[in-house]
Amino acid sequence: MNMVILSALILYSAFDYIPPEPMELFPYTIAASDCIVSDSILNPSYIFSVKGPAVSFYGGWPYSFDNASSQSVNLIVPIKEGGFSASWKRFSVKGYSEDLFALGTGIRFFNLLGIGTKFNFYKLNAYDDLSKWKEDKFDVGLYSNLLLFDRISFAACYENIIQKYDDRQRLLNSNWSVGTSLIAVRGLAFTYNLTSSEFCYINTFSFSAKLLSELSLKVGYSRETASYAFGICMDLKHLSVSYSLNAHPYLGTTHGVHAVLRYESADNQSISYLDFPLTKKNSAMSKININEADASEIVELNYIDIELLERIVKYRETMGDVSETALVQLGFTRADIVNLYDQAWGFVRKPSKNEKPDQFKPKPKVNKQKRYISPEEKNKMFSQLCSAGVTPICALEIIDIVQDNTQNKQQRIQALEGLSKSIQDKVLKICVPYF
Repeated sequence: MNMVILSALILYSAFDYIPPEPMELFPYTIAASDCIVSDSILNPSYIFSVKGPAVSFYGGWPYSFDNASSQSVNLIVPIKEGGFSASWKRFSVKGYSEDLFALGTGIRFFNLLGIGTKFNFYKLNAYDDLSKWKEDKFDVGLYSNLLLFDRISFAACYENIIQKYDDRQRLLNSNWSVGTSLIAVRGLAFTYNLTSSEFCYINTFSFSAKLLSELSLKVGYSRETASYAFGICMDLKHLSVSYSLNAHPYLGTTHGVHAVLRYESADNQSISYLDFPLTKKNSAMSKININEADASEIVELNYIDIELLERIVKYRETMGDVSETALVQLGFTRADIVNLYDQAWGFVRKPSKNEKPDQFKPKPKVNKQKRYISPEEKNKMFSQLCSAGVTPICALEIIDIVQDNTQNKQQRIQALEGLSKSIQDKVLKICVPYF
């Protein structure tokens, strides 16, 4: 039986296998992440990058061993600038199995420094035909992450700290990792990590790119283990599915499949050179007025691409000043709005219960060529059109047609592209009272 335990522990120490997170290509401790699938990051110091609650599932086949498998289920819940995570991970091979239950929490300070901790509960099992051996262990990990200019991050972590000082029996590896990630432009990132292992230090390099709004690609190389890795991810709003492959010259290949279910819609924005760091104007001194700035100023803001720019400009032309509610209707997530407040001001606020709208909102200018529709009526119409399945930019075009004084409004609405017959009927039902 002692030989079984010894073999199992040697096997675990040698491979140091940890079921990876989505698009994290190497199965060991990694400090810095490019957050390519941010809604599943379990490093507590990165929790601030997660937009909303998410749960992920993983199934993997480590290397080319018979009867070897790994699984994990992860839950992450962000709360403002912090949050918490819970996970279960399992690695098993003939004669040995390991279950890890982890609870993590993290918070970010001053929009720069993220720190976190994780509490790990291990259940180790070794067995043969004659006997079994079990051991339960508790340990702690510490994590930190420094984010500069929304472009460069420096991260460090130390896992299984208690085990390092346990002189009685070392059943777990106490590993640390330091690394950095550089986002050259939106959707394009380079990551480097240095990780300690039982036998050496491991250097890993990776490159990730969001080639299309729904398609991400990642490749990596681990120098000391001579391992190459590849991952591909499909983002479908509230669902991400990814596949990864790691090729080791002696141990064979590792295949892994991940699925992530998220509450918030994915940030489906592909590579864009509009966000090159040197062109940004996001300091406190250069905030712009969202309702007075021209298109060239707005498009320079973080998280604003051409499509969102068109929506904002069209909204201002058709509806009036932009508010937080309008941003949500235009497709911004809550996290995007929080980031936008750091770069822009002038958003129209909602009146309090004791206030009347005309106490703080300028009276609309009357255009004789257009039929006057009150802001409240336009907001109501806009919400109804979006609920009917009309895109925000198309809804704004319809409102523009409705308040035009021409006679062929119905025909112009029916001529709009992308409206099916059933949606056209809903749109006309909403708009006819304003004709």
